[in-house]
Amino acid sequence: MVVERIFQAEMIKRHPCLISAVAFLFVCISVLLAVMTHSPPLGFFIIALTVMPAIPFFVRMTICEEKGEEMLVKFISAIPAKNFEAGKKGLVSLYNNLIKLYTYFFLGCVVGFAFTSSVIPGEYSKVVFSDIWQILSTTSTQPVDLSFWGIFSHNFQLMLIMVFFSLVYSIGAIFLLVLNAAIIGVVVLGEGIRTVLPDLASLGSLAYPSAFVIGSLEGIVRLLPHGICEFSGFFLASVAGGLFSVAIERKAYKRMPVFRRILLDVVKLLVLATLLLAAGAFIEAVLYPALESMLPAFLK
Repeated sequence: MVVERIFQAEMIKRHPCLISAVAFLFVCISVLLAVMTHSPPLGFFIIALTVMPAIPFFVRMTICEEKGEEMLVKFISAIPAKNFEAGKKGLVSLYNNLIKLYTYFFLGCVVGFAFTSSVIPGEYSKVVFSDIWQILSTTSTQPVDLSFWGIFSHNFQLMLIMVFFSLVYSIGAIFLLVLNAAIIGVVVLGEGIRTVLPDLASLGSLAYPSAFVIGSLEGIVRLLPHGICEFSGFFLASVAGGLFSVAIERKAYKRMPVFRRILLDVVKLLVLATLLLAAGAFIEAVLYPALESMLPAFLK
């Protein structure tokens, strides 16, 4: 793949923010191809076009991390027992690159969907992304449990689906990450940009860039109280599912010390992801309603 030739694994590890630019290009190119070749609605088609080139890239990066896991396990297995625990701490750093990779890819997709949905003429944008909007309208017609357990159970089920996707479709959790990025980019940030754009028309050529910054910031602030915990949990679940999937594909279970170490790290990642989802649900269900009356009008 051309992207793999241009952005080598070592380059991504040194500068992980590059993946945001790649994700942004994936979304923009996917929107362009979808609009040119198909009739609306195109939201899920655009998501599929974005995911297709990303999966082999993520598989390749995950394999690199899992190989590093094997080499480090072999290394720390050979050192004295008193230094073994200190050596194992190095395993945590092996996943930093993957976590950054998922994070920057997600952020790049969010910006890409916010840009494309807001730069397309208003009515046509709603038609193009009508299936994305339909997800929210369908959900809004159903009774929503906004209690702690209702929110937590919904997010926990979504996390399990992401892990299941990773097991069945290798790095399939990327699809759900891109879907969430599309919802945030199109519905939250994109609409925020459109809302403030008319008020900034007097700025001329600076109107859209200013509206993009202001509308995006307003949308981000709306998500910050609980979204940062929830999406961090989803990131960790995606990393855990991807690592376990690649470990199975490469038959790491035949090398039990390596597989045991990988399995333990996967469990730790999932436990941490669950705790983050619980924290997000607590903020959304308990803290946020209590603070809502104190928030500025545009955040309510």
